[in-house]
Amino acid sequence: MTYSFAKNEIKKYVGEGSLEIKYNFKNNSYYTVDRGYTISYDFNKKTIFDEKLSSDLNDQANALYFEFLENIKNVGFPESIYLLTEVNAEDYKKREQKIYILNIYEQKNFDNEKEIKDRMLELTFDLIEFLGGILI
Repeated sequence: MTYSFAKNEIKKYVGEGSLEIKYNFKNNSYYTVDRGYTISYDFNKKTIFDEKLSSDLNDQANALYFEFLENIKNVGFPESIYLLTEVNAEDYKKREQKIYILNIYEQKNFDNEKEIKDRMLELTFDLIEFLGGILI
């Protein structure tokens, strides 16, 4: 039953006829390769990962990220960020997104740990706000 359910969800999303569906034990998901990109259905989250969509949005997010970096002084940010996007299998307009921003640092003397955490949160939220419509 799970195989046929996943196959139907992927077919419904892709909108095409015959697809070779395989099981990924590591992620407990079923997947196919469509036009060179992986599309998978995750049973646990009831989401579809569309590699092309996720990659396109990641590229857009990084283009904006580079603009954001031009306005930030005296703070170290990673060379790029990684945005992972999954689509709600019941409503394709809804997305679950994770943004990986690692190694933000600022060379400044802080008075306490709370001040450090607050500053990192502020920088992170500024970036998320800057990315705007990419993060839906």
